[in-house]
Amino acid sequence: MILRKLKNYRAWCWNLDLKVNKIMERLGINDDERKYYVRSYAQHGEDTLIFNMLTKVLKISKPSYIDIGAHHPYEISNTAIFYEHGCRGVNIEANPVLFKRFPVERPEDINICCGLGSENAGGGYMPFYMIDDWSGRNSFDKSIIDKFLKDYPDFRIQKVIDVPMRTLTDVFEHELKRSMSDYMTIDIEGLEYEVLSSFDMKNKGPKAVTIEVNDKKIIPYMEKSGYFLYAKIFSNHTYIRNEYKDIVFK
Repeated sequence: MILRKLKNYRAWCWNLDLKVNKIMERLGINDDERKYYVRSYAQHGEDTLIFNMLTKVLKISKPSYIDIGAHHPYEISNTAIFYEHGCRGVNIEANPVLFKRFPVERPEDINICCGLGSENAGGGYMPFYMIDDWSGRNSFDKSIIDKFLKDYPDFRIQKVIDVPMRTLTDVFEHELKRSMSDYMTIDIEGLEYEVLSSFDMKNKGPKAVTIEVNDKKIIPYMEKSGYFLYAKIFSNHTYIRNEYKDIVFK
């Protein structure tokens, strides 16, 4: 049933693309201009912004990516647009229920089911508090869960599972054995600062990174690490390395 619905959805998207192409032809939009028209999968459309910036402004034909707290291959995804356009990267999702879809729908990516934390968390396990199997509110941070339950008393913790933990350094230097991706997006319900601050962002960080800023310490940390704020959409901040500032704002 799910696969049939997925096929029907993709067929609908294909027909929509054909209609869009016909409209563009009538408006006289040429092939080069069409490259800027992309379907957004992100929560607030930030994926189109960052994809065009990397490919059209920084001239990276196939930017690589790492999606930390990937959640779903396409729904509310900052990297689905990259995959759809032939780019490949790494998806990290701690929830084993959500993770099952990635090898099926993003088979050419590297998909890792684990949590990310500080150096102290690497190699061990941490309790993962789950409101339900699919919630984006599930978290390793109990205080965030408690606050959510206080604000929404109809919910409760359904279960707690132990999830293996790694660090960003461990993922890239020991498992993947390569340097950081061109683009990073991170949304892990409160642990963003812990993960970023335990990694050498200044010397080994990506060209661009989108962060859900729950901890205000992230802002000075990113500035200190050599990044400037490129875009802010609600709590989602996109930073770019200072070395590309002149190119971006030329």
